[in-house]
Amino acid sequence: MRRRDGSTRWGRKTEQPLWGLPVTMKEAWSMKGIRTTGGYPPMADYVPDRDATVVTRMRDAGAILFGKTNVPLLSADSQTYNDIFGRTDNPWNTDRTPGGSSGGSAAAVASGMSPLDIGSDIAGSVRIPAHYCGIYSLKPTERRVPTAGHVPPLPGSPRGVRRFSVAGPLARSVDDLELALRVIAGPDARDVDIPPVPLPGRVESPALNRMRVAYSDQFGHVPVTADTTRVIHDAVDRLAHGGAHVVKAAPDGWTFMEVWELFGFLYWAVVGSALSPEIDAAEAEYAGFTPTSPDAFSRGAARGINVSLRDYGQGMLQRDRLVNALDSFLEDYDVWICPVTATPAIPHIPHMSDVQVGSQTINYFEMGTYYCMPFNLSGHPVVVIPAGFSGRRPADRAAIRGPAVG
Repeated sequence: MRRRDGSTRWGRKTEQPLWGLPVTMKEAWSMKGIRTTGGYPPMADYVPDRDATVVTRMRDAGAILFGKTNVPLLSADSQTYNDIFGRTDNPWNTDRTPGGSSGGSAAAVASGMSPLDIGSDIAGSVRIPAHYCGIYSLKPTERRVPTAGHVPPLPGSPRGVRRFSVAGPLARSVDDLELALRVIAGPDARDVDIPPVPLPGRVESPALNRMRVAYSDQFGHVPVTADTTRVIHDAVDRLAHGGAHVVKAAPDGWTFMEVWELFGFLYWAVVGSALSPEIDAAEAEYAGFTPTSPDAFSRGAARGINVSLRDYGQGMLQRDRLVNALDSFLEDYDVWICPVTATPAIPHIPHMSDVQVGSQTINYFEMGTYYCMPFNLSGHPVVVIPAGFSGRRPADRAAIRGPAVG
């Protein structure tokens, strides 16, 4: 990433790390005086009177914010289209989606329009687009970066989404992800859940022959394509040949269907609390959430829409057990390599329709988010790294680090 020389600014020295760099921001981030809609028609003319915290921090770092990038309706889809701004295409193949919900972010970075974009992620929304578009992205640790000024929640509910949602960068290198994280991370008076824990100095990677690498080529239930498996195996084979200690492994006690249903339950209990009952019911109907839904996330979501405080508390205890199991697992490994999604970028298809993965027919939202949601539930950081192609489409891998501070 290149930026304008920061050694002087109008004849004065500046330490702004992004001085003169043109960047984009996901449309969901409020920008003072600029329309911010969330892709939601009733907000088509909404103009905020202040910036989101991450917008302020990017400006203060010297970035030139020259555009906002498209989102699906209320950032709640793994494709990117809405009735205000229309559809966003994948720059590698316009017949295919760039993913969502930060699909406009990924398309802007992958096409070369922008070197850096700040997206958001509550179920894979910076990871799926990075995977589909062949770029890098970071889902930081939960509560590492403030989300004040994001839509949703709707205006008037400033802290309506208290869990699982994070702000994260999309870029064309790991170095650029780190640079962006150092700009946007840290405590915020508007988002008091962010702890005053500073980022450490740059941590040098250990020698490859000292690295302990776990990998999973699938989590069960939702299969992955042969090309996705090949890319994972190629990556871990290269690490092993370089001297890393590589083991196929997963956390004890993690049943991914349990994780999937629990996230659906807690996600909708949290997100639904930020919506009016009318929007909540409309979203549930739009997504097809019922107690008899064929997929576990939808069954969990149907319970979460009308959750009691006791049930929510029990769900959080269940989450704590899963987090502890993952933390214990990661004490033995420096990194856990997994698929990002089950397939490369899918074609533009109708909302919540099915796709074919091997011999199985699976709802595209379930297919796209199945390998992402566990780490929103746990709060661990994830980096998406381009690792190969399926034909002419990117097929990437995710690296999960923790217990981590990134």
